[in-house]
Formats: sequence, C-alpha cells, structure tokens
Amino acid sequence: MFGDSIVFVLPTSGSKTLNKINDGSYSGEYLLKEATQEFKAYIRHTVTKTGVERHNVELTQRIYADGDTPEKLRRVYFVLECQPNDTDQEIADAIATHLGSSLNRDRLYGWES
Repeated sequence: MFGDSIVFVLPTSGSKTLNKINDGSYSGEYLLKEATQEFKAYIRHTVTKTGVERHNVELTQRIYADGDTPEKLRRVYFVLECQPNDTDQEIADAIATHLGSSLNRDRLYGWES
C-alpha cells in the first residue's frame, strides 16, 4: 500500500512531497500546492471488460499563470496491463530504464521514433 504521502524527486527543483487527499475504490489522489505551481498524482487500479488488470500512475504539474505568461500543464503517466496474477516486472523495468536516460527523453521531445 502506498502511504499517506508520496515523494517525487525533480532534478532541478528537488523533492516534492504530495499528500493523499482522496482514497478509495483501488485508487489514490495526492496533491502539493505551492505559491507558483501544484503537483497532482493519481494511482489507479482497474480490470478491463476482458479481465486484463490495468495499473496506472499519473503525475501532473500545473504552473500557474503569471502576468502575461499563460498557465502550463505537464502530464506524465505510466500504464501497465497484465493478466491476473502476472507479477513479472521485467517489461515495466525495461521501459522505466530506457526512459530514465536523458538522451532518450530528448529523443522523445525531438519527435524521434
């Protein structure tokens, strides 16, 4: 079980501790509000109509509008789908490692495929 708070470490902004604001029905919602921005995280677990388990983690960053600078919204999410009782994490670890490389993230931002 995830706790009452969850920590994300941003390379330039440091640690961000989000506190749980909603819990239930195999999901949790976390929030951190700061003066210029807010972070929200969602953790959800569902089962599709075909019986596939779906596990989803989402993190959003909303940077508030300031004067002539419009609001920015950034969203990253990860979805793992598997058959019931399949706990092999190898494929999830592979994509997490691949996207953990700044070179590969730069390639994504550069529209490479």
